[in-house]
Amino acid sequence: MRIIDKTLPLISVEDFSVKYNLSLEMCERPGFAASKLHRYHCHFVGQVTGNLTETKDRGRLVGTYGNGDTQEEAIADYARELIGKVLVVDSQTPDRREIQCPNEWKTP
Repeated sequence: MRIIDKTLPLISVEDFSVKYNLSLEMCERPGFAASKLHRYHCHFVGQVTGNLTETKDRGRLVGTYGNGDTQEEAIADYARELIGKVLVVDSQTPDRREIQCPNEWKTP
């Protein structure tokens, strides 16, 4: 029997960003304490264009973010949000890229 293994290899969020030329943009919410929101949110942007990335969801593109009270929590939340999804970079440009996110992230 011939088996073709198409399992995605484990990769860390950091290595994923390097491999696909992405930057992780971390933002602090102003007035977060009064609003009861998490202090930080993060998302990937295209390193060349600076455009936000989106994920495919049932035939449409949606913004996907990670939220947390610390930067590490926001990154971990974002990683959970991306599991198994298709990340779309520069969706409205000729340089559009679609990247399959892993089903599981490698932890450091």
